[in-house]
Amino acid sequence: MLMQAKRSMTVAFTVAAALLGAQPAHAGAGVKWSAAPAVPLRFGVTAAQLNDVAVLSANDAWAVGEQADGQRHPIAAHWNGTGWTTPNLPVPTGPQGQYGLSTVDATGPNDVWAAGTDASTAPVFLHGTATGWQRVPSSVPAGTVEDLDMLSPSDGWAVGKTARGTGQPLVLRWQGGSWASVAAPEIDGSLTAVHAVTADDVWAAGSQTEPDGSTSGLLLHWDGTAWTVAGQLPPLPGAGDVAFDDVSAAAHGDVWVVGARCTGEDDCTPLALHLGAGGWQVVPSDETATRLTGVIAFAADDVWMTGYVAGTLDAESVHVEHWDGVRFTTDQQAGRDPSSPNDGQGQPASGLTAIAGDPVNRDLFAVGWSLEVHVTPYAIRR
Repeated sequence: MLMQAKRSMTVAFTVAAALLGAQPAHAGAGVKWSAAPAVPLRFGVTAAQLNDVAVLSANDAWAVGEQADGQRHPIAAHWNGTGWTTPNLPVPTGPQGQYGLSTVDATGPNDVWAAGTDASTAPVFLHGTATGWQRVPSSVPAGTVEDLDMLSPSDGWAVGKTARGTGQPLVLRWQGGSWASVAAPEIDGSLTAVHAVTADDVWAAGSQTEPDGSTSGLLLHWDGTAWTVAGQLPPLPGAGDVAFDDVSAAAHGDVWVVGARCTGEDDCTPLALHLGAGGWQVVPSDETATRLTGVIAFAADDVWMTGYVAGTLDAESVHVEHWDGVRFTTDQQAGRDPSSPNDGQGQPASGLTAIAGDPVNRDLFAVGWSLEVHVTPYAIRR
């Protein structure tokens, strides 16, 4: 199964108040990130970004997102080892048919899935093969799809938020050749990430609204029969609202969840939780980070967390830490001085929305957006 970690974001048609810096890196002997070539866009596009990426190998990866030229259009870009190509995607029908893509996953070159939401708040599912992309009809409830994870060509999961009321967790499953809704706990909340270890061991993460109006982290587990709220989470340090942004598992019983506790837009502290032999524990991480937005667990001693450090003058910087089985170490190659916007590899007004890797060779891609004249797609690799 393709291992993937991501955090979906709405395309930055207007400049967000908090901008992430774009200089991620991967610690290792001489291994560094390099910027990928630009993704081709439609003529007249004024804003675009990549929301997710799936990596099969160093020469085979897919990135998806959205672009705007007065209307909303999807992006699907294929990496062949030297550059991106953008195949034709199904054309939406009806005045409310505009859509973007928030997530992508693949089990092989002929089994690529992408999902998003159209203007009528209906989930959109696309399936890609060597012959092209097709829209897959579904009769699932209205809502937004934020993430998907495919176990096999015949089994996969998608999560998000329903459109009814204030919103509840939306959980969908691909099985028997169709997407169908699966009952989830009735909670005022949403899901942003899903990771399937096996058919009877699936995790989903997000946030929920408490009766007093505060926000707490939400973690659900599928045991093969039902979705339940994960219990026995440890007390989380600090004060403020909590949200879990991503989840990844190296194996059964070896699960990582990351996010942040915030008292303001950029007044946040990072959170990292690990499920191991001793149960759930909060794992100390570099507190200079503002938020942890992604995690990918290759093995018990090889876990990567990504996030950002809030800076001044819209000069946030990317933050990367590596778990070696004992502790997290900040990847110093990834950091740059937030007070020096022109220092480092990336543009000062840039952000990463997702990270994914090939579990065999551990080739990595990270994607998002950069702000030059307009908001444009941004991708780096190692």
